Amino acid sequence: MSGTDFEFVPQKGRAFDVFAAIHRYAREKAGLDAVAFKDGTDGRVIAAFDRVSMTIGENIGQTGFLFESGEGFPAFFADIFNKYARDASSAVGLAEHIRSLPHAEFSARILSFFDGGNNYSLSFYKGALENRAMLTEILNNTDLSPDVKWDVVNFIQSPENGIAEIASLIEAVDAEVGEEYIRSAELLSDLYATVEEGLKRTDMDLLHRRNFRYEDYISSGGVTEVVWIAALFEPVDVAFIRDRRSLYVYLGLGFEASFRRKYDSRTNRAVLFKAFAENVRFRILDELSGGEKYASQLSRSLSLPMTSLIHHMAILEQADVVTRRTEGKKVYYRINEPMLEVAIDLLSGFCNGR
Repeated sequence: MSGTDFEFVPQKGRAFDVFAAIHRYAREKAGLDAVAFKDGTDGRVIAAFDRVSMTIGENIGQTGFLFESGEGFPAFFADIFNKYARDASSAVGLAEHIRSLPHAEFSARILSFFDGGNNYSLSFYKGALENRAMLTEILNNTDLSPDVKWDVVNFIQSPENGIAEIASLIEAVDAEVGEEYIRSAELLSDLYATVEEGLKRTDMDLLHRRNFRYEDYISSGGVTEVVWIAALFEPVDVAFIRDRRSLYVYLGLGFEASFRRKYDSRTNRAVLFKAFAENVRFRILDELSGGEKYASQLSRSLSLPMTSLIHHMAILEQADVVTRRTEGKKVYYRINEPMLEVAIDLLSGFCNGR
């Protein structure tokens, strides 16, 4: 890990929590119960999220269709934030950046998101905005309902209004998250202290020892900067985003306990074996046994609607049986073989009376 710089950026936590809260809201709206708060989550965090959720619901306006599912993500917001949030110093800065985007670029990104089965360039979708026949063909090839297709067309025809509503939503959620940060000052202080202690050890020892994805990223040799960002509302306890030579590690409130729990399988066996409690998930694992696949490949080969696939993948990911990586707008999944070995070892223990 020589030559790798480790940095903790507390001020980015609030901006990411705005994204994480909207992301979590979208997943719950899509019925992905696998991302519900874990047992033992501090009640203050759940109450805070409930208040933020009310703010989101009150400020969606005419952009509700952007919470519809797309390729591998539960909502367009996840896609757009992944694209721009890392470069924004604050959520307000992100809102300003979105307001400044060319209308054609933003509309093209919406088309690209919902046309997840293809991997055309942004220029292709910009061209489709000016060609009604192309636009109609793209929308007809999606799984969107007629109402959502109509909302997409309306947005494209008057993108300035929709972009303004999205920016206003971000600002409203940011203001509420700011209030929750004041209420949760003690929780945040403890979280920041834990992360800063890890920074003093040059890298997060627990993360390095216990999470193979982190180990893969660091040992690949391509990462020169690791940026840690701590957040209250992150739907999972730890998330990774690789951006060129930088690795962003988003740490949720329970990340330390999560790693200990994940690798002490006896305390987490209900979550682990839930992954195998549905025949559809066995079919998914069977498909992935032949190697990594992206979401629309799985959807087509299994004849499984994307919304259903996302639901099952969330359960498999929660158990760490499957991991994901993002390349462009495609989400690739693969089996996490070490966790399958944990399941086999646990079953063997039952047989041997352990």
